[in-house]
Parts: sequence; structure tokens; C-alpha cells
Amino acid sequence: MLASVVAGQVSANFDQGTGTSSVDQYPGIAGNGWSGAWTSGNLAAGGVAASLQTVPPLGSGGNHLRVSLASTNSDAGIGRAFDNTNGTSGVDGTKPVTFEFNVRLESTNTGFTSSANDYVTIHNNTGLVSASGTATWIIRVVGGTSPQWQIYNGNRDGAAYSAARLVNSGMPAVPGTTYSFTIVANPQSRSYTTTISNGASNVTVAGMGFRTAASPLGDTFGTFGKKDSSADVLAYSIDSIAITGEIPPSPPPPPTTFPVVFDMVHHNPGEPLYQSQFNNPAFAKDVGFNGKVFFLFESAQLAVNWDEFNTPDKVILPVGSADRTWVNAKRTEITAKYDAAKAEGLQV
Repeated sequence: MLASVVAGQVSANFDQGTGTSSVDQYPGIAGNGWSGAWTSGNLAAGGVAASLQTVPPLGSGGNHLRVSLASTNSDAGIGRAFDNTNGTSGVDGTKPVTFEFNVRLESTNTGFTSSANDYVTIHNNTGLVSASGTATWIIRVVGGTSPQWQIYNGNRDGAAYSAARLVNSGMPAVPGTTYSFTIVANPQSRSYTTTISNGASNVTVAGMGFRTAASPLGDTFGTFGKKDSSADVLAYSIDSIAITGEIPPSPPPPPTTFPVVFDMVHHNPGEPLYQSQFNNPAFAKDVGFNGKVFFLFESAQLAVNWDEFNTPDKVILPVGSADRTWVNAKRTEITAKYDAAKAEGLQV
């Protein structure tokens, strides 16, 4: 079962519940821009557990994904790969892409106190877990007395991770509060802008650099964390994920039917007439013409005898004259051609 697809967008709302028969389930299946199901990584010392929950509601409500960390002193998390090669089945990772999601640290968290070994990270990368040198953007909250959401300002060269490069956003990370993130990542400048809202206020941090030295965006939306003690409880929830790229231009519409499509064979004056199938009205109709334009010397005015303009002392084309004979012959010739065209439904 596939959810409706928006061109240039990959989304996960978990509306279809738990299972492996629908794209919008957890863990789900490939489709609608996702390259596969949700998967977990780095499962040392117990790893990570994830399940769908409805209470307390996250954002607009409905299902959300709750992630609980069991491992200690080792990153563990979940993620999902998406198509970043085009803007039709997925997104075009060579052009700016917007990532949106809602996230909440659970109020049941305890022991989230270490500024080095307690954290939650959300990122775009070419791998599932860890903010490695292939990451583009990284959002992190670390433990402490007054934690806040932090944005990583990378070197754009794949250099080693440094906690000193985490930039405080000014938005406190309060357990139980839902935060809406909007991240606009530009692979052309290898920089990104992050806006965080808690429903009452928002902050924006612009001009942060990618970690990666590559230009295209990573192909994985990942989230992982770490705690420093088995006695700690660390859980977070996420929902309303939307990865939106530039929509590719629509293919040109099929040619319209023109009201008039005229054919003309233009004979060079003074030279022999062209022998062409387009002189045949039936052929012209068969190839799509609906009208016929005649050659200069097939003009209707050449068949006019001007009798209504004659006066007693002046006759323009006297009966029996060579000129009158020529006009009468021309009238017969072009009337036959006009009638033949009209008989095929061609406008003259």
C-alpha cells in the first residue's frame, strides 16, 4: 500500500502503523522516495529500541516514533535511506533540499547530565549512525544542567569531529516540549540554515558549513544517541518528517491542435510548375492539413471577367478576345482546384 506521492518530496508520518507492507509504516518498505525501511545500527551493549506511540501526542497527534537507547558509551540509533539522485522519485541532492521534522525529548529521561557522553543527534549523512565526516548537517543536544539545541558548523572538508564546533542555537531543549525543525541545506555552497520553533518562539541559525567535502547531500536521514550509564533513561520521539527538494520542470505539454494548418506549394513564376503530392487535396488532408493556400497565379481575382464594370463605350474583356479566353480558362482551372480542396474538407 503506497501513500500519495508529492513530486520532489519524501515523507514519513507513520500513519499506517507498524508493519512491513506499507511505505509509511514502521519499519515500512521501500517506496515513495525511500530506498528501504527504517533500520538500526551500532547495537553494541543493547543498542536501541523503537516503536510507534500515540501518547502523549507529538505535534498534530497520531502516531509518532519513540526511540529508546539501551547501549552505554556507544552510539546507537535508527535511520532511513532515501533517493537523493533526482526530483521525481526522491529529491535532487545536488540542489537545495529542505528537511522538516518534529522532535521531543521525553520527560521520563533521567541521568542526562554528561556534556560529553549524553546526547541526541539528528543528521543527514551517507551512513546510518555517527556524525561522520560524510555528514552534511548535524543537530545535537547534549546533557547538562540547561541543555539547548546545538548546530554543528563543519569544516566542509570531512575533518575530524570537534565538540568546539557546536554552535548554541539559543533554544533550550526542555524534555516534554515539541520542537519543529526546518533545515535548508544547500549543497552548492555546502552550508545550511536551521530554524527551530517550540510553538511560542523560534530561532534561526544561518550559514553553518557541511562537514563533508562532497557537494551532494547524503542519502540517509538518521537519528542516534548515547548515554554514559546503564542506569540512565534516554528516549526521544520524532514525527512529521518531510524531505523536500526542488520540483523538476514538467515535461512540455503535447502539441495542441491548431485551428488552421494551411498547406501551400509555391511555384516559381516563369518556371515549370512543381510536381508535388501536396498539390493533391486528399494527400494534404491525410497528413494533417485543414486548409489550402493557392499559388499567386491561382488567385481568384484572375478569374474575374469584370462584366459588371463594362460601359457602352468601354468593355474590359470583350467576348472572343484572347484576354477573355485566358480568363475563362483560368476560371475553369482554379474553380476545379478550389472545388477539389473543398470536397476534402479543406478551407481555401
